[in-house]
Amino acid sequence: MKKFLVLLLIFILAGCGFKYERNHSEYSQEEIEQRAKVYFNYEFDFQNIENEYYVDNKKLSIDSLKTTLQYFKKKDYKKIDFEKKDCEETETRKNCGITLKIHTKRTKQSEEEKRKILERTINNLNESVSKILIRPDICNECRLVFINFKPYQNREAKKVLNQIQIENIEYIAEYDKPLNPYFFGSMGKAGWIQIWTK
Repeated sequence: MKKFLVLLLIFILAGCGFKYERNHSEYSQEEIEQRAKVYFNYEFDFQNIENEYYVDNKKLSIDSLKTTLQYFKKKDYKKIDFEKKDCEETETRKNCGITLKIHTKRTKQSEEEKRKILERTINNLNESVSKILIRPDICNECRLVFINFKPYQNREAKKVLNQIQIENIEYIAEYDKPLNPYFFGSMGKAGWIQIWTK
């Protein structure tokens, strides 16, 4: 009887956990706005009618985007990028909007594209790290590398990337813009790379 009660309790807790994950693991609008602020120092606001939205390279309306956000869990997101739109500032148009580009697990990368980004990153590290003579932790030209959300810098990143196999990479997100120095300091000054493995 005790075993039955223990098993029943496990099933109930597992069911509650699954329901909680299903209902609470997608990105909210507030989290995306916060991401723009923390990572890029952009004041992104979903209320701005000048914004543009792309999910998996498809342009969406704000209403379609809000609906789409409900169908993806955080683990399904690959690249979330923000680009300021290029427009003239006038007295009536001080904020001309930001383009939000989201890649999800539906965005497929070719082996060739992954290889090009990986080789570019390794070459950048090889050239930049070899110039560092005294302080191995300082490299203004090196991109910060995240592999499955774990950050690697400079020599450590170079070592890990030289060991990684292209067939084990699910997706590589490449960011040319620097990370917000207010939150990340000098890390990611030259941009950053995010890699998800299979």
